[in-house]
Amino acid sequence: MPKLAYYALRTFAIAALLALATPMAAADAGAEAALDVRVLIDVSGSMRRNDNANLRVPALRLLTGLLPAGARAGVWIFGDRAVELLPSARVDSAWRRAANAAAAKVHSRDMHTDIEGALLTATADWTRKNPAVRRELIVLTDGIVDVAEGGGESEASRTRLLEVRLARLRQLNVRVHTLALSPEADAGLMETLSAASGGYHEAVAHAGGIERAFLRIFEASATPDSVPIVENRFEVDVSVSELTLVVFRAADSSPTRIYEPGGQPLAWERLSEDVRWDHERGFDLITITRPAAGTWRIDAKPDPANRALIITDLQLKVGKMPTVMPTGRPAAVSLELTDGGRLIDSPAILGKTTFGAGLSGRPGPSVNFKVEATDVPGRFVASIPALAEAGTYELRVTANAPTFAREFRRVLTVGAIASDGADGSDVAGADGRDPVDQARSGETTSGKANLAAGASRGVPSAEHADEVQPTKGDRRTTTTAPAAPATTAALATDEGTLVDKTDRVTEDARDASTAGSADTLAGLGGLKDISIVVGFNLLLAGIGFGVHRRWRDRPGVAPALEAL
Repeated sequence: MPKLAYYALRTFAIAALLALATPMAAADAGAEAALDVRVLIDVSGSMRRNDNANLRVPALRLLTGLLPAGARAGVWIFGDRAVELLPSARVDSAWRRAANAAAAKVHSRDMHTDIEGALLTATADWTRKNPAVRRELIVLTDGIVDVAEGGGESEASRTRLLEVRLARLRQLNVRVHTLALSPEADAGLMETLSAASGGYHEAVAHAGGIERAFLRIFEASATPDSVPIVENRFEVDVSVSELTLVVFRAADSSPTRIYEPGGQPLAWERLSEDVRWDHERGFDLITITRPAAGTWRIDAKPDPANRALIITDLQLKVGKMPTVMPTGRPAAVSLELTDGGRLIDSPAILGKTTFGAGLSGRPGPSVNFKVEATDVPGRFVASIPALAEAGTYELRVTANAPTFAREFRRVLTVGAIASDGADGSDVAGADGRDPVDQARSGETTSGKANLAAGASRGVPSAEHADEVQPTKGDRRTTTTAPAAPATTAALATDEGTLVDKTDRVTEDARDASTAGSADTLAGLGGLKDISIVVGFNLLLAGIGFGVHRRWRDRPGVAPALEAL
């Protein structure tokens, strides 16, 4: 019995070591990263002019209503300071109800726009890299950096955002998606934060575009699965467990109706327990659990922004996508079909599936391009052609088969320059060359990256001087931003997935010191984890050895062992 106890104890020690080591091994197993989203909404006084109908409220409800169950998300409002509107927590039905209620608290009363303080507050618990989590930060503002201390401190805060905070966000693999509302917004700053972190930026001329912009930001951050809507009809197959429809409406339009495959109508006034319908002034958000397979129909005015998002095991997976791409240079992305996370390589299925890809948007006509098979069965590559015209385009990738259809959409900004992203979502040369990013000054427009960050651009030192600070007068200051980090962009692999080749960040000594300290701390954290595992195993081994020795030294035990 004592001998059995010894071996049992040794086996337990080995099992404990494996159990403790499992989390580290799991992080390297390539499992899909969990989603963590933080949303920052500007509530400064100028919003009374730029969003007088407070369309930030329904736009925020649209975004929080679309976030997938199981993700983590939180919402902050900011002006004079950042205020937690909705704590970061796991998204479920209770969280969504709380989000709907919290959205009503969005206001336009603060005197300043402390973007740096809001960013630090919302990301305070992001202290180390975590490959198992995909971190997305969404910022909506209509102004410039304007802190309570005045013009000099406002300029210093803006500089810190570009020189220190941005480097830290990149280090933590945070993608920043920005929405600049109004021409007075510091679009150069917003574009730099997004482009340098691999995020998406959009400038909206008026508040009426917030909802659609938030939908595009959601698609860029959460990468949902969807099915194509053609002439207000779409197909749902048996693998779909949940269907979410986004249907935009004009203010004077008739109520939206949805028709199931059997012709049974759904209306927001009469709902079953399997249907959740959020009816806002400009759109309907409809979620249906266990939708019937077949052809569905939307009874509303067709709108290219409408979406049919799904939760399914049968997915169209598209490789890492650039958010910004230079003019005159091709790129490539990989795509594949998966079932429950497993690659579909069956010729019987792939032989009946047609893949397609195309670009549409400003300023040129729509263009379709090739999707070709690679040497790996089941994996394909779509080659994005070089675009001569700068602007905002939408990439659409589709997979169509007799029994199912899938669609992937992503907004792609084409400009004179670009920057790589912290997550590898950067510009890639399809020819395998190493394009070098250059920070050039240029015109700031919707969808064009300007990594010069609005250098030498005259901006008000106090954004709301004409509204909530009438005693400040019309004093102005010129803010010159440093050039964004120079980087060597990514190149495409033979499968088309965009990957980083080099991440050469030119920063001053202070930034390098900050980055080095953070990496050192992260390394010490890893050593701490290993030391705990080794120490625990040694402790158990020591206990086992002690018990075994005491048992072995008992009278009559040694001869018995020798007999064995």
